[in-house]
Amino acid sequence: MIKEVKDIDKESDKFLDKILFTEVWNPAIDIYETEKEVILLVELAGVKAKDINLSLDHDNVLHIWGKRRSPIRSGSKNCHGMELHFGTFSRYVKLLTPIEGKKAELKSMNGIYKITFKKK
Repeated sequence: MIKEVKDIDKESDKFLDKILFTEVWNPAIDIYETEKEVILLVELAGVKAKDINLSLDHDNVLHIWGKRRSPIRSGSKNCHGMELHFGTFSRYVKLLTPIEGKKAELKSMNGIYKITFKKK
């Protein structure tokens, strides 16, 4: 009987992980413009630079997406509350100023990424 309860508990953890960690979340973004650059500050604490993707379409809409992985592995926790977002994130931003090419400088600053584009 105890084994069956443990199995049910384990399966319910897997199910909750699928529900809780597959929802796409939107990071907060600030946008600045200087004389020569367009700068975005994106709140992505716990995300590695290699897990961030950027693409710019022909209408100057920037898509930022990627994944933030949970530092707590499935099956090793009893969750008492959950406010942090993990899993896939995605955000579209219409850039009002044309930028030079599609090259960006990405810099991590204590949980906030600074994305800098040169203006045309």
